[in-house]
Parts: sequence; C-alpha cells; structure tokens
Amino acid sequence: MNSLENFEAIMESWDKQLLDFEKAGDISRDLWKKLGDEKFLGVIVKKEYNGLDESLEVFADFVKVISKYSPSFGLAFDIHAGLCAYIIQEYGSENQKELLFDLSTGNKIFAFAMTEENAGSDIGGIQTTYEKNGKYILNGKKIFISNAHNADYFITVARSLDKKDLSVFIVDSKKTRVSDRYHMMGMNALYVADVVFDHVEVSNNFLIGKEGDGAKIALSGLDIARIGVAAQAVGIAEASFDYAMKYSLNRKQFGQAIADIKPVSFYLAEMYSLISVSKMAYAKAANTIDNKERSINSSIAKWFCTEKSKEIVDKAMQIVGGRAYLRNNPLERYMRDIKITEIYEGTNEIQKLVIYNNLKKAYQKYLSLEGGK
Repeated sequence: MNSLENFEAIMESWDKQLLDFEKAGDISRDLWKKLGDEKFLGVIVKKEYNGLDESLEVFADFVKVISKYSPSFGLAFDIHAGLCAYIIQEYGSENQKELLFDLSTGNKIFAFAMTEENAGSDIGGIQTTYEKNGKYILNGKKIFISNAHNADYFITVARSLDKKDLSVFIVDSKKTRVSDRYHMMGMNALYVADVVFDHVEVSNNFLIGKEGDGAKIALSGLDIARIGVAAQAVGIAEASFDYAMKYSLNRKQFGQAIADIKPVSFYLAEMYSLISVSKMAYAKAANTIDNKERSINSSIAKWFCTEKSKEIVDKAMQIVGGRAYLRNNPLERYMRDIKITEIYEGTNEIQKLVIYNNLKKAYQKYLSLEGGK
C-alpha cells in the first residue's frame, strides 16, 4: 500500500470523526498530531526532515481526499503541508529548515498571513511594515487568516518603511494577537480570524530569503496553495457526485431509477467527466512546478476546478431535489463550502487575468518576431 492509499484508508476510517469536527466548528489538535505520526503533514518535505518526499501531485491528491470528508481541514492542510512547507523548503535557510521536523510531525502548526484590508488579490497593497533595529519590528494587521488560532507560527509578508521592499518572515504566534473568529457561510470547522502585529520583534534568523524577495516567495507559495484549492474543490465535487449517483440509482420514479431518466443520466455523465478533467488540470499544474517550471497552469487549475466543481455540486442538488436543501443533508453543506473556493487564494477573475496577461505577452513577443503578421 503506497502513501496515498494508506492516507485514503485512514481518512475513510475517520469519516465520522471529521464530520463531528465540521459540526462542532473546530479541528482537533489531536488530529494534526495523528497525521504527523504518519508523516502525512510532511508529504512534500524531504526525508532528511522527516517527510515523505512525495510529489506535488500526491500532495494535491491528499488535499482532495481530505476534502471529501472535511473541506475545512482540506484548506488547513493545504496551507500547512503545502504553501508553508514549500516556502520553507525552497527558500529557507538551513536553520529555518529545521522547523520542517516539527511541521511534518504536527508538533507545530503553520499558517500563512498575507491578506489585508487593501491587499487581497493585489499583493502590492500590503501595508504591514517592518523596520530593522537590531531585530526586525513588524506592525500591521492581517485579515481572513485561516487556522489562526491553532497556528504556532505565521509565515507573513511585510513592507519596508520606505515602501520599496516586500519581505517574508516566520513569526512566533505567541507574539501576535488573534481576534475572535469570523462566522462564515461554510467551512464551519475552519477557524478564520484577524492577526495583529503590534511591535512584534522577529529575529534576523527568521527572515526568509533576502529583504526584497517577498513578492517572489509569496507568489510561488500561492501557486502551491492554488493547486491545493483546486484539489479541495474536486474533493467536494467527488463527494457530491458519489452521493447523487447512489441516490439516483436507489430513487425510483415512473417505474425506474431516476439515474436512468435521460436528463439525470446526462447530468451524471457530465459530472464524472468534469471531475476527471479537473484531476488532470491540477496534476498538470503540480507536475509543472515539480519540474521547476513556472507557468499559468496553477491559475488554470484553480479557476477551472473550482468553477466546474461548483457546477457539479449544483447538479447533484438538482438530482436529489428537495431533500438536498435540508440542513442536515451533506449536499447542503457542500454547496455552502464550495463557494469560497472561487474566492480565496486569488479570485477566479484574477486567475483569468493572470492567464490573459501571460498569453498577451507571449503573443506580442511572437508578433514582434514575425513582423506583426
């Protein structure tokens, strides 16, 4: 049994426990530790730091599997085991990489604190500042930070006082102030809150990379998170399809299973096809990054998988009908959960803009070489 098969078996056995966390509105710290004991939290971390050293595609498959049972934990896992692990491993110093031992085992939990009131999709709008006075001093407020209450460390982005440079820091959460949680439409077990940096001292050793590397590091990390969100959406879509398929085979109308009624059978075929293509999209994006290439594939995967997954959840509800609209039906929860995937880690509109801008540059270069033909 490989690591993914083992992971799938464990998630299936935790089905009821994960559902209880969704209902209770929180993810147990014990769950993180159990995953850490199996090294699952270090899925992309090198073996020398106690990880599994798997590909980004396997990481995305992990997120998909978790999200079938708990979309909330799928996102928390994406940030900790994907975005934060990737940034530290790719850009961190040897001393900083020692933190990967605790990340992989679940002894320490990591969160990413970048979003601000005027800096969502526009990283250039970041107003949180840092100044160097022996140590770095950070001041500012981050909003909508996932897993804020559980985090032992925040990876955060701040701007120099002269406004020229963005830099990335690892910050001990004990030095920050975390607000009360937001009460959201979906993702019930995901604790999302504001994080305040009020003259927070950060050791020079906790600057990731060099001063001024912030945009490059943060954006490369977001590429990983977007692949994770794509996989998260596909996990929700798979769970929705599975429920609708089973229901439609058992539900009888007009003397036959409703799955055999042409419009429903077409829906089911379309849903399964979209899930299959979506898996290919996030796998291609993951493999591109593993091959040390930068492309628009993570943006393609993010918008396509999330948008099409929402369509799948909608079709699943249509197949099941009024029962799907009841509060305790899983499809009702999936519908509330799926919407945010089109918004966080860069809205789908921003992803399409990234794709267009890259295409425009490529075609302008081509046209200039061809003399405008």
